[in-house]
Amino acid sequence: MRASVRINFFRFAALLIFLGGSGYYFSLQEEMWSVLGGVNPEYVFIMALMDSFFFLSNAMILKILLKSFEVSLSVKECLSISSLAGVGNLLTALRGGTIGKAVYLKRKYTFPYMSFIAATSAVALINLTLAALIGAIAILMIGYSSHPLLAVFLSFFVVVNLLFCFLLFSPGKMVTCSWKIFDRLSGIAKGLDLIRRDRKLVIKISFLLFLNFSLSIAELALSYGAFSIDISLAEVILMDAISMFSEVIKILPGNLGVYEGSIALSSQILGVGFREGLLAAGLVRVVSIFVMLIFGLIFGLRILVGKSNEEPVRQ
Repeated sequence: MRASVRINFFRFAALLIFLGGSGYYFSLQEEMWSVLGGVNPEYVFIMALMDSFFFLSNAMILKILLKSFEVSLSVKECLSISSLAGVGNLLTALRGGTIGKAVYLKRKYTFPYMSFIAATSAVALINLTLAALIGAIAILMIGYSSHPLLAVFLSFFVVVNLLFCFLLFSPGKMVTCSWKIFDRLSGIAKGLDLIRRDRKLVIKISFLLFLNFSLSIAELALSYGAFSIDISLAEVILMDAISMFSEVIKILPGNLGVYEGSIALSSQILGVGFREGLLAAGLVRVVSIFVMLIFGLIFGLRILVGKSNEEPVRQ
């Protein structure tokens, strides 16, 4: 109990420090707010459309993934779950929406928590593997000698690819253990083993994640274009790949500030400019929150008000 109170205190303190610092910083950026207000609505509409396809793709990933565990959901219910989880992650620290998703699936479909962790871990591994692969290609296109840190990023991406490919496709298996913590880890490993044995499943999820990555790159490129900032496609790809790894940090609600910081710092490293990166990331954030709230109102409320009349289906 004491450990839980201590953790919650540190979360609250971190949130207060971040919000206070962010509020002070953005209060000094009157020019930035005036620039954001002058963005062409056509850019915002196209970015919102891309975010909508992103949500639909995430719902399909959930549907395909759960089907491999013999849990059948409709596309509409997957959209409801994904939308509500997205809003929950936006409002709570440490991916509270994802935890809510796990609880919902457990209560309605008796889907084990360990299987949920295994499934989400597999998706995360595939997602980061794709980000590392595409990020490495982007660095080779830009030229890793153009900045000392690019060689470091390239090495990191190569190591991540080798490690994650081993975790996803290695033939080894873990057996149950009498120690509780290792028994839980073995449960996760068994779930990962179930997924990686199904190569068609890995291919389908990889395709949808690649689609998400492409949509994210296009949206970030449009955001830079909305401010008439000159930037190459390879640079946008690298920034987006780096931002994928920033999502591993789940301290603040909606990863607020972490995504923006990763894009701004990447933009500075590539010579585009810190302020320019912050503007582009800020526009992406505003549009994504707007779309997320709309999807949450349209689909997420079905779960909250109990209008989802679909019966649990297990094949």
